[in-house]
Amino acid sequence: MKIQVDQITKLKPWWWLAIFLNLIIVFTPVTVLQAASESKAAFIVTPNYQLTPNADLNHNNNLWIVVNQSKQQIGLNIENKSNNSQNFVLAANTAYTGIDGQIHYDRVDPPLDKSLTYRFRDLVSNNDQKVTVPPNTKKSFTFQLQFPDSATKYRGQVLGAVIAYQLNNNEVNSDKGKVGAVNRFAMGFPVALNFGGSEIAVNSLSSPFKLQTVQPGIGFRGGLAILADLRNFRSAQVLDFTIFSKIMPQNKNKVLYRSREFDRQMAPNSIYQHQVYWTAKKGLKPGKYRLVLTIEVPEDSLKTYRLSRNFTVTPNEAKKLNEKVGIKPDYLIYYIILAVLLLLFLLLLTFLISRHFRNRHS
Repeated sequence: MKIQVDQITKLKPWWWLAIFLNLIIVFTPVTVLQAASESKAAFIVTPNYQLTPNADLNHNNNLWIVVNQSKQQIGLNIENKSNNSQNFVLAANTAYTGIDGQIHYDRVDPPLDKSLTYRFRDLVSNNDQKVTVPPNTKKSFTFQLQFPDSATKYRGQVLGAVIAYQLNNNEVNSDKGKVGAVNRFAMGFPVALNFGGSEIAVNSLSSPFKLQTVQPGIGFRGGLAILADLRNFRSAQVLDFTIFSKIMPQNKNKVLYRSREFDRQMAPNSIYQHQVYWTAKKGLKPGKYRLVLTIEVPEDSLKTYRLSRNFTVTPNEAKKLNEKVGIKPDYLIYYIILAVLLLLFLLLLTFLISRHFRNRHS
């Protein structure tokens, strides 16, 4: 399927330069927040292809939009399925990688890697606009994209989403309607801005991963875990990769713990806190360890990346974390040592008393 658009007959010099950059936008309809079912929310958000010029479908049935000017707009439809007017705040959020190893779009100011050049939210000039949709009506709105001059030399991907957050009636004329203030119904779709090529050739770029801080902690499921900050410093999303993890003592090849995670995703220039759970019943044990990650990326022609980093569990860290999950110190070894010392003391005392009486008898 191909969407026909009017050809642009007159282009400014800057626009000709942008054509060679082949700046592209990708749309895929999704629900970005699972706050409620679609029937309960009573509204639907979809892309408006007519309001987004120069559109075409790629081989993955995603909508690609070639941008050949310094400004571009993104169109969206909000269909109000209820019998009452509904109010919304429209926002553009930058993609980030959640603690579950998936790409998310639900935060205004998400944790991002310092290597990120452009935030999707910063490229949208009319963020947080409040709108009203009458009952049983579909209404169209636009986001205005504006790119800095430096974007002409940028090569990579900027990922985000346009989202409609539902407002209560008392939030329409107040600051309570700001995005992210409370948990609310929201729907939208992701947008990927690709700079410097008709499609980002992921396998032509450098290794995307870097293993940063590794330390003991509490995992998001509540158990003891080794927390590893995994960076994607590549300016492109990495999809459907598998992580094989091993924990072993430093300078030894004995594997203490291992795990495997499938279908992980990372947003461009983001951080994923990978977690390997420490399943020993006696809890964390102080010592020096090494974390080894083997990552398989299908997009990189099943290329394998190997990363490792040493880390230390101090006695104080082990004690505090074990107490947090209800694991009490194991004093059995101390009781055994005390019993052995007491037995030796009694044997020595018996020997001395016996020798004393023998000497007196002599």
